[in-house]
Amino acid sequence: MLTDILQWLRTKTGVAQQAPHAGRFNFESLEPRVLLSADLAGVQPVLADEAVPADPVVYVDLNGQGGQQQELPPVLTLEASPGAGTSRQLDTMYSGGTNGPLVGPLDFSDTTPPTIDSIRISPSSVPLGSSFQVTYTVSDSGGSGLNSVQLQRSNDQNTWQFVAQNSALGNGPVTGALSDTPGAEGDWWYRIQVFDVALNSITLAPPLQVTVSPDITPPSPNPSAWSVVPHATGATSIQMAAMTAADANGVEYYFHEISGNPGATESGWQDSNVYEDTGLLPSTTYTYQVKTRDKSPNHNETAYSGPAPALTDADTTPPSPNPSTWAVAPYATAERTDSIRMVATAATDVSGVEYYFREISDNPGATDSGWQDSNIYEDTGLLPSTTYTYQVMTRDMSPNHNQTQPTEPASATTLADTTPPVPSPSTWAAAPYATGIGSVFMAANVATDVSGVEYYFHETSGNPGATDSAWQDSNVYEDTGLSSGTVYTYVVKTRDRSVNHNEGQYSAAASVTTPSPVYRFWSLVLQRHFYTIWEGEKNKLINNYANVWTYEQVAYYAFAGATDPLAAPVYRFWSASLQTHFYTMNAAERDKLIKDYPSVWTPEGAAFYTYAKDAPPQGTSAVYRFWSGSAHFYTINAAERDKLINDPLHIWTYEMEAWYAYPAPIAPA
Repeated sequence: MLTDILQWLRTKTGVAQQAPHAGRFNFESLEPRVLLSADLAGVQPVLADEAVPADPVVYVDLNGQGGQQQELPPVLTLEASPGAGTSRQLDTMYSGGTNGPLVGPLDFSDTTPPTIDSIRISPSSVPLGSSFQVTYTVSDSGGSGLNSVQLQRSNDQNTWQFVAQNSALGNGPVTGALSDTPGAEGDWWYRIQVFDVALNSITLAPPLQVTVSPDITPPSPNPSAWSVVPHATGATSIQMAAMTAADANGVEYYFHEISGNPGATESGWQDSNVYEDTGLLPSTTYTYQVKTRDKSPNHNETAYSGPAPALTDADTTPPSPNPSTWAVAPYATAERTDSIRMVATAATDVSGVEYYFREISDNPGATDSGWQDSNIYEDTGLLPSTTYTYQVMTRDMSPNHNQTQPTEPASATTLADTTPPVPSPSTWAAAPYATGIGSVFMAANVATDVSGVEYYFHETSGNPGATDSAWQDSNVYEDTGLSSGTVYTYVVKTRDRSVNHNEGQYSAAASVTTPSPVYRFWSLVLQRHFYTIWEGEKNKLINNYANVWTYEQVAYYAFAGATDPLAAPVYRFWSASLQTHFYTMNAAERDKLIKDYPSVWTPEGAAFYTYAKDAPPQGTSAVYRFWSGSAHFYTINAAERDKLINDPLHIWTYEMEAWYAYPAPIAPA
């Protein structure tokens, strides 16, 4: 019985092939789904090929009652074994699942195939992505009646693919249509295969040809248009929708932001006509355009829509966390005694975040951070061994500057200072120099220390009048009340202001000599003045030549040697023929006398040292030079100068400011 049925199916449809050995047969389903129901006692289903896909699916009902159906792959092996009551009739064949029988009990007597009365394909040339339609008229005069019409396609006329199927009832003629949309460019061939109830079939020959041309038309509308213009959906997001576009090959949408404002992101090509741009800045205008393209290989694009701006909502929310918190509470840095570090928990906000670290103890040296981008802060310039207390808060960078509550206060104590100021030993910025008859000025190089610095100037010679500075804030010191013409020697050291008062080492010693008096004599016999800084020379004139020279006064104060780097020598000459001395600070004048008048003027070296008129120090006064025709006169006294200038006898002619020196103090009346 089973052999007869299978042989009949093979001859009728070509889809059942006898296996290499008797009793085993393979069924290959041409349709997507076939349900066989039969009274086949002793027939057992056996899976023949596990690798075949599960669709199409073959169902076999072993008892013919609609129960115990088993899903098998499309290649099915049925093995017959001896049994009684085997029926020769295949009761019912279903196509397309369990929606109802397409044929009743098979008629083994109908051997006449159906006929194809007419067939037409329209259009015969379509763009890629477009569909066409095959219309047909079929009939069956063999008696069993029409069953179905299948549409099949091929791109090489050798291998055919099932496309679609229509049912057909009765003997006809029956008119219908099947459609398809080829998936690639080029030439395609189509045919129909018509089945009657007895599974007799006929296939169209030759096939019908359809040419699929490239798609060169962009979607519609072109240019693209807005269905919903861009609009804010929050402080950081804008949503929009393009007008739905149409194209036979499908459509993709591209949303493009053109303002260039920070945070904007383009959509890229996407299937949806709706786009929401996120991660934007609050209170910021963004402008968008949209275009479409089809999904053909050419990707035909439309023109952009018109630009449409949208303003994001304002940011009214402070950063998170709120209140702010410490990631690392304030702590003294190990490598320094004047700093404390701290780290706030990193805050988040759609508008960006700024941090403010505030010191609330008001202990000296502390500094608030000000608003800054970093969540890390190091406060420097603090005092050692001192406790400082901090809070931190954040705010966003929106126009509203929404601010969090500050953290709980947190304190830290700086390390103790155990290091003296730098440099150590101390050094001189200005070595000691005379600033008057009895005063000396000096300056140490500025020292640095985290605890602050104090300076101590110490006079080491012990000569009369000297005074140490004691510890002071200033790096300069002027010692006063000193004796004239006396050498004083100074050193300086520093210490910090920490509780340890760490002291540096003394500087190198530096000596200075205070100015000495220049004595003035008058000779009534010679009608000349004479000036000397040398105490021995003064005493010699007083003791041995009182009949010639009369001591008048201290003319001014100068230096006996080159002890002041700013002072220069005053040269003294003697003229035996003129019986007078000449004094000049001018090197050119000195050289001229030596070169041109060696027989008249004899150089005697430096009379003393004092200051040139181009850069006199504070506290000095000009020394004026006069000429009488036979001798020179020098005075620092402005009243004396004016008297000689205004003398109606005009004995003395004013020449110049000769040099600068320290005037003698005025004696009390």
